[in-house]
Amino acid sequence: MRASLFPWCLVACTACAPQVITAVEPPDSGTGAGAGGSSAGAGSAGGAGAPAQPDAGTDAAVPEPMLRGDALLHRYEFSGAGTVALDAKGAAHGALIAAQLSDEGALHLAAGTNAQYVDLPNGLISGLTNATFEVWLTWEGGANWQRIFDFGDSTSMIEDERSNGRSYLFLSPHGNGNFMRAVYKNAMLREVIIDSEPALAVDTPSYLAVVFDDTQNRMQLFHDGALLGAVELDSKLSQIHDVNDWLGRSQFAADPPLLATIDEFRIYDVALTEAEIAKSFGEGPDATF
Repeated sequence: MRASLFPWCLVACTACAPQVITAVEPPDSGTGAGAGGSSAGAGSAGGAGAPAQPDAGTDAAVPEPMLRGDALLHRYEFSGAGTVALDAKGAAHGALIAAQLSDEGALHLAAGTNAQYVDLPNGLISGLTNATFEVWLTWEGGANWQRIFDFGDSTSMIEDERSNGRSYLFLSPHGNGNFMRAVYKNAMLREVIIDSEPALAVDTPSYLAVVFDDTQNRMQLFHDGALLGAVELDSKLSQIHDVNDWLGRSQFAADPPLLATIDEFRIYDVALTEAEIAKSFGEGPDATF
């Protein structure tokens, strides 16, 4: 494992969490540019002299939350060099478009003549029920409506072609206002949105997680281990036609490319709990499962 570039704390700090803004199926955000749509048993008797058991209500140790490594489906650590984003957990390797790894253990996406992004395999999320998406990155600022990730399709319904978004799950570091935004939409539903102020800090190592909890009918957004917002969502990931599974690129043709350094991206096939999210943040991008 490479040495982490991120100064992760051992536990998540919730006192500094930004304002929580929660929404349930708000109107489309329609920006004109197409952007943004644009959670005491008895026990067995002991022998003589056995030590007393701790009082269950006061002194019992609270079990430490465990990251469920067996639920981790895909892990992109961006190690090595070249144009392949290796999946360290599964076999869903991605292709770097107009970008290249330079053996630094991170992926740098910069605006140039050609937008840089990662093209992950089709169908990466539509076969899931519950899911968690985690990313460690440093955002470099720039225009609104960049995408950290965007899984879905456009109105053209043609693979690799951008138009206006049709069905998608995306995360943006900055909308038209001073907020981050996580969005779910299928082809028959208006956008279901979580907005949280402020927008993602520029040039600051950050951890973000989107939890899609089909069992509880909700979607949640976390930042640096703290819950920012949640929304009721009685829809399915299977309703997303994800022929375009992208890191750093939007389904909307008018939206700009992502300017960021991504240290790691993960997908789980479970909805991680708040305790597990906090533990994941504390362990950082090079955790051992």
